[in-house]
This record gives sequence, structure tokens and C-alpha cells, in this order.
Amino acid sequence: MCPKAGAILSRGVLLSHYGRAQGQAFLHAVLPALVPGGFFIFDFLNFDAREGSLHAPVNKTWFSAGEVCCMLRSAGFSSAMIRGERERRVLVAIAERR
Repeated sequence: MCPKAGAILSRGVLLSHYGRAQGQAFLHAVLPALVPGGFFIFDFLNFDAREGSLHAPVNKTWFSAGEVCCMLRSAGFSSAMIRGERERRVLVAIAERR
């Protein structure tokens, strides 16, 4: 068994590749891999910027910032925040386990 992590980072809009159901399962799986006070940083495709984006793949899941925060709280994270401008195609989520 691997030791628990203080930080887990994921790039490449992994959540958007998984979709909603598998994405939620992924978030639930990440939480126990963190030590108390540990955090998880990942990016996702921003639904609010989809129409204005030059590259808007239809085979990926686009999430709103509020939806990702709800998913993180549902997975058991104690805090969640989204970083990035609303018009950006990709936003970054930062979630903490207490």
C-alpha cells in the first residue's frame, strides 16, 4: 500500500475525459489517498466558455465551476475553490481534505 499524499495534482482535463458518473467516482477515490490537510488540484473544461472556444470537443464533458464544487463536497472534501477567469476554456479546482 502506498503512503497517503499531502498533494495530488492532475493535469490534462482528466475529469472531462471521465464524464460525470466516473468523474464523481474518481473524486471519491482521491479523497482517502490524501492525508488530513492534504489537497487535490486538477483542471477541467469550463462549460461557461464552451461556445466561445476555438477547440470545443463534443466527446468530452464540460463542467460549470459550481457543479465541480458540488461534486467535490459530495465526495467529502472540506473545501473547494475554482481558479481562472470565467471566459477561460480550462479552469483549475483546488480541494482540501480536513
